[in-house]
Amino acid sequence: MRARLLILAAVLLLVATTASAARRPKSTLYDSYANTAYGTFISKLYDSNQQRLLFSAGSDKPSNYWNTAVALQSILHYAIFVQTRAPKAAAQIVGIVVGLVETQTKLNQSDPQLRNNYNDDMAWMIHALTVLYDYTGIPKYIDMATLLFDTIKQSDDTTCCGDMLGGVWWDLFHTSKATAAQAGVTIAALRLRETGAVTKYSDSYLLQYAAEHYAFWRQHMVNLTNGQVCDNIHPDGVRTWWAFTYNNGLMLGAAVHLYKATQDKQYLADAKMYIHFLMQGQTVSINGTKKTIMRNDCGECDSDASQFHQVSFQYLTQYYRLLHQLGEPVDELYAFLQAHVDSLWINARDPQTGLFNCNWDAPFSKGVEGAQGAMNSALSAFSLFTMLPLPSHSPSVLASLL
Repeated sequence: MRARLLILAAVLLLVATTASAARRPKSTLYDSYANTAYGTFISKLYDSNQQRLLFSAGSDKPSNYWNTAVALQSILHYAIFVQTRAPKAAAQIVGIVVGLVETQTKLNQSDPQLRNNYNDDMAWMIHALTVLYDYTGIPKYIDMATLLFDTIKQSDDTTCCGDMLGGVWWDLFHTSKATAAQAGVTIAALRLRETGAVTKYSDSYLLQYAAEHYAFWRQHMVNLTNGQVCDNIHPDGVRTWWAFTYNNGLMLGAAVHLYKATQDKQYLADAKMYIHFLMQGQTVSINGTKKTIMRNDCGECDSDASQFHQVSFQYLTQYYRLLHQLGEPVDELYAFLQAHVDSLWINARDPQTGLFNCNWDAPFSKGVEGAQGAMNSALSAFSLFTMLPLPSHSPSVLASLL
């Protein structure tokens, strides 16, 4: 019964809409995009015999730890999308995720408790495990996530870097501090709190931990003029200002979760700042019409950046939902999100293979075609977008979906 209630709660959270909002048609073009992307993902990147993911289509190289952690969320996004349409199919999809988690405990890049050397990777595994718990109600996933949180906490530090003291190390070797770990563990602490199932830490402790880590990073690693989030800081105090959408997306996600936990409007103001930077992107042509989408993060799709857009788009949709629930104007943001999935399908999809480029503005040109990271991004984006409540009083947007 508890599992069913948790499933219902997760589904309601993702499909809730206000009474005044326009209703989405039962089936849309974007539904078909999500279904097609999942079919391609499973047929080309999932090894059912060994219950593992492949690094790229046509290769026997297994996926790495971080790619797998992100993939678990992407697949669960699709499962939640399917839940309201075909519950039995959704249960089978969740079964695949359960098998992938079990396999990951036996791979060299982690141990039976899923620990590894990178705190951002473990934070992403916490994100995935908490969603899996929300869906199944199985306590062991909270236990696994809590142990990973314990491991990350051991990297908390107040001795580095330069005159910017605080936060958590990026890795267990203490080479740098990065947004990936800092914002990642902020969200991880809040996700543990949101499950309501953690017994080792109180809700107040998890919230304080998240708020303090977020505040440290915002103070020292955010350009408060243009909203750019810095990528990392080295022990000598030198900051690296790489402009990845991943970084702004993560801080956006942290701000959204912190607002939900505290109702502090400063987090809403921060979210707007991060969004502003993300929306200063690039112009693409979608069937002859110019639209704006986020800038590219990677050149070749075999890099970590191949799935950075999964992160930024995921938290953009969470911010959209929050604004929608608050009754704030969302038409412009909806159009921005829609441009991404349109460009992803029209410009970045290979119609011959069904695979997607990691850059959402163009088809493959170089790098690993059909890399799992790029497919994670596509599957998640289509699944999340098709579940969004429509903006109120937007007949032109509604018409485009019919």
